[in-house]
Amino acid sequence: MLSVVLFAARARVPVSGLPVAMARSLASLVTGAVEGVIRDVALAVLTGTPDARLIADHAGCALAEAGEPGEALAKALAAARSDLIMVLSAGYAPEEGFIGEVSDLVDIPRRAALMRVHPYNWVTRVAPALCPEIGRAHV
Repeated sequence: MLSVVLFAARARVPVSGLPVAMARSLASLVTGAVEGVIRDVALAVLTGTPDARLIADHAGCALAEAGEPGEALAKALAAARSDLIMVLSAGYAPEEGFIGEVSDLVDIPRRAALMRVHPYNWVTRVAPALCPEIGRAHV
């Protein structure tokens, strides 16, 4: 099983849009939780992020608040209950089929994965490594 850290402490959205970004990302993880692939989720936010407590409470996930992004991430990683941890940037929602790919990753011990935004232009189709990183999964 997989633990997910939703990293909203350094999201690429304005602070006013963080609640919607967090909710969108959390909603995309529901299928994985229902299918037993995702064990738990921790939300890493900066202290004072609007509606973070409410969103974490409604989603049933742990909340890791801190004054610095690295500190929030460290708290969220410490709260993870699985050896396999995926860190996902808030605002991104994995596409359909993602859970099947993650379940394959869970079945292969000691494996790492890097997730990027879907190629969005000619250059990123030719060189997918230029797409922005949105998450990592590793043991």
